[in-house]
Amino acid sequence: VDYLYEAGRTELGVGYATPGNALADWANEGFDKKIEEHKMNVLAEYSNPLDNNVNTVSSNVQNFLSAYPDMNGMVFGGMGGGAGEAITQLLVDSKRDVKIVGRDIFEGMDKAFDAGVGAAFCGAVAPDGLYMLSCVYNAIQGNPVSDSYVELIQPALFITSSEECKLYEDYVNNTDNYTSVIFDKDYYLTLSKAENPELDPETIQGMMDTYNFEWISQRVGEN
Repeated sequence: VDYLYEAGRTELGVGYATPGNALADWANEGFDKKIEEHKMNVLAEYSNPLDNNVNTVSSNVQNFLSAYPDMNGMVFGGMGGGAGEAITQLLVDSKRDVKIVGRDIFEGMDKAFDAGVGAAFCGAVAPDGLYMLSCVYNAIQGNPVSDSYVELIQPALFITSSEECKLYEDYVNNTDNYTSVIFDKDYYLTLSKAENPELDPETIQGMMDTYNFEWISQRVGEN
């Protein structure tokens, strides 16, 4: 939503994530909070169907385009399962000056940016499993990172250009490069308290917080 606001897109259509699970509800609350904060105008909205049916999503987006000529931005809570590709094609075919943002990484994001439709897409939170494993592994080894409950938050990647799409495809979506270039043996060792005695929840959260394309580019350069 911030990316749309910065692009001057304040007349919105919102496709909320399917309500009913914590992550989706959290995202929807975030949409509403930012829309209110920036005093943006929601012209129309819908909630994603439980099965994220592409035909239903496409129909809703087509309704946005047909009924609201002043709409210049769209927010989507779920773009997986083919929805992102369908939404992008509808916007490209419409030749409307509308920018879109949304949760989920999807095939064809570069097309959205090249066509001037995409503003930002977020996802790729796969590293959270690595840090959870670190906590469990260290506890089993008798070196817990904390004496109490540990809460960690994995930031998503925000893809904002076709160049970042390329970096994502080559080094994040490519499992071999992801697990040997972006995250390599030396990095894994820093998540072992036996190797890194200073490891604690704050240190781990700091590592998670650096997960962005600037850091990924740095890792590619180093390796």
